[in-house]
Amino acid sequence: MDDIENAKEFEHKRIDILSVSNLYKTKGIDLNILAVKKLIEEGYDVYYYVIGDGPERERLQRMAIDNDLERNIIFLGRLGNKEVLKYMKTAKIFCLPSYEEGFGIAYIEAMASGKPAIAIKGQGIEDVIKDGYNGLLVNPDVDEIYAALKKLIDDESLRTNLGQNAKNTVYKGFTWQSSVRKLIEIYESMLITE
Repeated sequence: MDDIENAKEFEHKRIDILSVSNLYKTKGIDLNILAVKKLIEEGYDVYYYVIGDGPERERLQRMAIDNDLERNIIFLGRLGNKEVLKYMKTAKIFCLPSYEEGFGIAYIEAMASGKPAIAIKGQGIEDVIKDGYNGLLVNPDVDEIYAALKKLIDDESLRTNLGQNAKNTVYKGFTWQSSVRKLIEIYESMLITE
């Protein structure tokens, strides 16, 4: 019986993780690769999809191969909006540990799809992602990214709650309608009334 219980402890449902970005060093894709490696070594059934292209692609693909991860890390290159949205819908977690990010529209797109996002503390997206409410914020560190991914993989309820809060955040503050409403409020506050 103990062997069956131990087997169930490591029985995990497949989890797809997604990043969408230009492939530059500061996007932290290499950190994700190493975090995914740790998850796989622990028996997690994870697949990491990387959408985008750039000067780091060859090095990152080589890194995946060197770590025997070519089956679990899939580089998709640049895709059109419809294809990106398809992957956004099927992914369970969006993780882009970019450590030089002004804002990052990809986070907003993932959040609008109801996905919890993992981002880096102290970057522009911190104005949108509130740690533990609609996503998770970490330092650009493999162990912290791994811990955040593991937390979301292990706790489906947390993943669902963060994803729902993420979606609500975007629909309340980052749609065309909300932007127009904010702009009208700014103009109205500037009007001089007599």
